Amino acid sequence: MADLETSVRLALAQAPRFKNLLGAEFNQDWTLDWTSVEDVLEARLDQADETRRREFLREARLLLQTLRSDEEFEALLDFVGSGLVPGIDIDKSPRTWLQQVHDRLQSGLSASDQIGG
Repeated sequence: MADLETSVRLALAQAPRFKNLLGAEFNQDWTLDWTSVEDVLEARLDQADETRRREFLREARLLLQTLRSDEEFEALLDFVGSGLVPGIDIDKSPRTWLQQVHDRLQSGLSASDQIGG
């Protein structure tokens, strides 16, 4: 368990935006402020400026490289006190969900680069 906690702490130290997203936006009573996970992602990721989306993307890559299992990602959720519950709030495995968030950020940047390019 100590190794798992150490891995989570190290990952979070390099991913402050995701730490905030998972612990603050998805806090224990997040459903009082938001109607769905999708609403949070639209407001905090899709509507973020390009610089912030790139920062989120970098952090998502780092988390995917560091946290190799659902157990590790669930430990991260527990560590930040997240109210996001895999199996209830997200219908995918936690790591699959993170991969989809990563891909969403990547595609958002690609689209904006084409518009600006």
